[in-house]
Amino acid sequence: MEGEFRLALHTFQIIRESDISRTRKVSRKLRPYQLPEGWGDRTHQVKNDNTLGNTGYCLEVHDLAASKLAAFREKDRDFVRVLLIEQIIDADIFLHRIDLLPVSDEIKERSVNWIKRTVKDL
Repeated sequence: MEGEFRLALHTFQIIRESDISRTRKVSRKLRPYQLPEGWGDRTHQVKNDNTLGNTGYCLEVHDLAASKLAAFREKDRDFVRVLLIEQIIDADIFLHRIDLLPVSDEIKERSVNWIKRTVKDL
């Protein structure tokens, strides 16, 4: 049985744990979102009574934050700022994930500068 759930504005398919090949379809559904290289290996599995025996795959928080900061919308910067303030993400890991994004050097530089300024202001 397939279903959907939402996590931090990204929609994922709940898929059977035995049907791992379908995780490739999840990555295609995330386009045009830009996710750091290797993000699929860092997802967290969710399987409980609420998933009806199916397994959901959630983005690791640093990957999610990098993707949102690359978009650089005000609401995304606010979201990432809270992750930093509440120490939900580590700045060094976050900077590394920015480097793994498949985006231009200009977007990476803008993101890195924003992180450094924001961490300094905290």
